[in-house]
Amino acid sequence: IGAVPRRSRVADHDAATRAVDLVLTRLGGDRDATEVPLPRFDRVTPAAPATDLSSATVALVTESALVPDDNPDHLESARATKWLRYSLDGRDTLASGDWRSVHGGFSTVWANEDPHRLLPLDVARQLQGEGAIGDLHPAYLVTAGNGTSVGNARRFGIEWAADLRHSEVRAAILTAT
Repeated sequence: IGAVPRRSRVADHDAATRAVDLVLTRLGGDRDATEVPLPRFDRVTPAAPATDLSSATVALVTESALVPDDNPDHLESARATKWLRYSLDGRDTLASGDWRSVHGGFSTVWANEDPHRLLPLDVARQLQGEGAIGDLHPAYLVTAGNGTSVGNARRFGIEWAADLRHSEVRAAILTAT
């Protein structure tokens, strides 16, 4: 990040006076009164639910940081700056010991014991075999959601959507931690 300049500001009143004034203002009906305004985030209208998945390509995507056991692409456990794609071609299951979550925001013990807890490939293949879904996207998309900046998360979402649209994916199962 580098050096952040320090700025001191002398308030007109001490903290106790400002706190009482703020409480009285809020009790008076001004619910938006604050000394620390929150940032305004984009509002995203969700897409309509997919219908008739029996002919649709479905993708698996996750922010659980599930990667091959040796984490070959060095996905960060927190504050992710990238997302990755791993092939599911020829796979019906994810074996414990071959995959692990490097997510730094929760205990990954149970997830590493059974990676399907994070990426339900086994159930997706079963649904595909039953004809409930048409096809499964040949790769899954992954990042770590832990502490990821809003800017990076927004970029990941835009890039994931473009990637999935390009592959003619009609629905995605996003597993989150």
